[in-house]
Amino acid sequence: MTILKLGIGVTALFSALVSAPGFATTINFDNLADGAVVTNQYAGVTFSSSPGSQILTTAQNLGSTLPNFICSGVGSAINCVDTVFVDFASGTNGLSFVAVGDNNTGVNGAVSVFAGMTLLGSVNIIGDGNAFTPYLVNLSAFSGITRIAITTNDIAGLGYDDFTYNSAVGGVPEPAAWAMMLAGFGIIGSAMRRRVRGAPASA
Repeated sequence: MTILKLGIGVTALFSALVSAPGFATTINFDNLADGAVVTNQYAGVTFSSSPGSQILTTAQNLGSTLPNFICSGVGSAINCVDTVFVDFASGTNGLSFVAVGDNNTGVNGAVSVFAGMTLLGSVNIIGDGNAFTPYLVNLSAFSGITRIAITTNDIAGLGYDDFTYNSAVGGVPEPAAWAMMLAGFGIIGSAMRRRVRGAPASA
């Protein structure tokens, strides 16, 4: 294999690694205290609510990972009825979360999905009337998500947990990716050294 081919191969490897999604991240709020105000404790993600409301953890067992899930609230009291916004500093893919505490059957809410200022679509939150059965909201059909807005019409509101997502295309490569790229460059360097040593002496 010539050095040129090696260079092309490493370039292709670099491009593939840069465009590949990173490892999945899950935010389950279980590292926070009960009643904590959730804002930007998680790198690259911000939680907020409607004006006058905020996002709080609550330690209840409604079928999601224990001990905490989140609800909207005013002051230190949860109400679980206000809009929940989740903003991502860089676009994400493979996003999902669970909704808990539904008291109605049928459509209990909706999730509006944005990339920048563009509305990508909306997905309904379906309830079965059993507050202890989490509903998985799967947004993996959308890519490059920068914001979701979660609303509910449930009579007692909804809680949310287990937000899972991947880095969007074009993200920073993982450490293992950097290691592979460096190994590729090492191969090129080794081939160049062999070529120089084996070159005939000039007249």
